[in-house]
Amino acid sequence: MEKTPRSIERYDISHIQGYGTIASSSMLLDGFPVPRYYRWIRIESANVRTGHSDDFASLAEAIIRRFGLNERQGREEKGENCSYSSIPSSPLPDVVLIDGGRGQLAAVMAAIRNSTDPGRCEEILKRVTFLSLAKQREEVYVPDNPRPLHFEGGIFSAAMLLLRKCRDEAHAFAVYHHRSLRSSEYLRSVFDAIPGIERKTRKKLIEKFGSIEALGTAEEGDIAAVEGVDELQASAIIEHFQKRNLSE
Repeated sequence: MEKTPRSIERYDISHIQGYGTIASSSMLLDGFPVPRYYRWIRIESANVRTGHSDDFASLAEAIIRRFGLNERQGREEKGENCSYSSIPSSPLPDVVLIDGGRGQLAAVMAAIRNSTDPGRCEEILKRVTFLSLAKQREEVYVPDNPRPLHFEGGIFSAAMLLLRKCRDEAHAFAVYHHRSLRSSEYLRSVFDAIPGIERKTRKKLIEKFGSIEALGTAEEGDIAAVEGVDELQASAIIEHFQKRNLSE
């Protein structure tokens, strides 16, 4: 690079056995986190579905959506929609750091080069440096080079410490979001199993008891006292948690 980079944007993929796959990005500016530019991207690709995750495809999708590109090669031939939903824009970073090794970086670069907007592609490749950081050996790769970069001082060099800081920040953000997502999905699954509980009533129940766990240990009379809940629904809620406890 001709000058020292100021901004680094890092991408991480997380999922649970292919379920709820998301890409998260975080940014460091002059070595400090900038939370207003943090993003999480729910992956839309048909290649990423419950029980079947493809980190290469997920990273490629996240990058082309981040930079306002549409992937062309391969998807048109399969008759797939070549457009993804957009995500909020932010300034172009000096560096994009991909979670993974040569394969993940190659997938991202291929997606950019195969985009339907050559002008935008050229601008991005000219202004942004793409790197990948492999976890196992803490190796850094650049596009079209099979060998990792060597830093004087190794993994304890200033450059490596900065890249690792960026990686850890993105990973922590991804873990936080996934915990929130799992909690939301769990809450929805519990209420979906109990007929007649409307969205407004669900919200009032959680506001009253604080959590789904507290609701599961509440008395039937306390549940029925919540606005929008009748005695039959309160009884159904109690019965649901009793059955769940017996099955665990």
